[in-house]
Amino acid sequence: MLVITVDYLKKRVISLNNLVEIYCVHHPKHLLDYAALMSIPCAEVLRLLSLPTGMEKKVTLDDFKVGSVPTLIYIPDFITDNEQTMLLNKIYEGPVSKWKSLKNRRLQNWGGFVHEKGLLPQDLPSWLTKITCKIYEESGLFPLPINHVLINEYLPNQGIMAHQDGPAYYPVVAILSLESPVVMDFTPHSRLTLCKSTCANAVEDTNSDAGVININTDKSMNELHPFPVILMPRSLLIFKDKAYSDYLHAIKDCEVQCYDGAVNEVQALQRGQAIDDDASQFDGAVGVMKTGDFKRIHRTTRRISLTCRLVSKVSIEKDKKISSTIAKGKGAGTSSSQPPN
Repeated sequence: MLVITVDYLKKRVISLNNLVEIYCVHHPKHLLDYAALMSIPCAEVLRLLSLPTGMEKKVTLDDFKVGSVPTLIYIPDFITDNEQTMLLNKIYEGPVSKWKSLKNRRLQNWGGFVHEKGLLPQDLPSWLTKITCKIYEESGLFPLPINHVLINEYLPNQGIMAHQDGPAYYPVVAILSLESPVVMDFTPHSRLTLCKSTCANAVEDTNSDAGVININTDKSMNELHPFPVILMPRSLLIFKDKAYSDYLHAIKDCEVQCYDGAVNEVQALQRGQAIDDDASQFDGAVGVMKTGDFKRIHRTTRRISLTCRLVSKVSIEKDKKISSTIAKGKGAGTSSSQPPN
């Protein structure tokens, strides 16, 4: 359960100077008119205005769910600027040998070695456990504390192929983003799109004599569609359920990325970071720009991601409780073994 003060929420939703000024000196009606003009949800403004300043409002993860696919959770500003700086300092002050260079990125592996039989564990450093404990405690989505973290460094022209996390992991992923924004693309797994196509063809063949096509496939199958998610600096993305099992996720290896149709556009760009103008404009602080009808993110600096997960099986006697706890009620992931984020 997240606990966020109303003052914080007001600053986050009503973030533009002009909007704050209107809130302070004018009737709320003008505030709502301006909020609509700036694409800030009026319902959210009304809800916040109805809460007494200083009062604490319990905010559940449901308040951060985005999109229609179960289940994506996007939390902006999950950590502070100071926490981001601390993490970056710790990541880069370590030995060069800690980095492993891959074709399109380099990474650090923390928590131990993951192999087909589980995890050969190593203790996470204290600067990482501070973050993983925060995710574990505030999300309530992991049955036990997170025990494995991959730190990836992407240069502006680097990305990662479409993949799913392997079966060694508990089926919840938490990704903390640092520095540059990026667009992550989710696409339905090929086995599902193939099944949808096969089912549709079968029904069409069945009804061809009558001249009627009545495709009565599973509703969830018909809702399969690709979608992008914007990952801003200091944000946390958590995904599970069908978003974990039925979709691949990827980052295109290009400096300019389109975020048209992003399921979290309002949440990610709620601070006036999206630029709407006929001319091409660019906000160097976050790399978000809009040219005409095209919504893009311009990656100008490196991006660091912390992919935090729980390995279901740990290859030492004292940690057998992890495997047994998960086996009793939660189950391990069923996705194919693909490259990790």
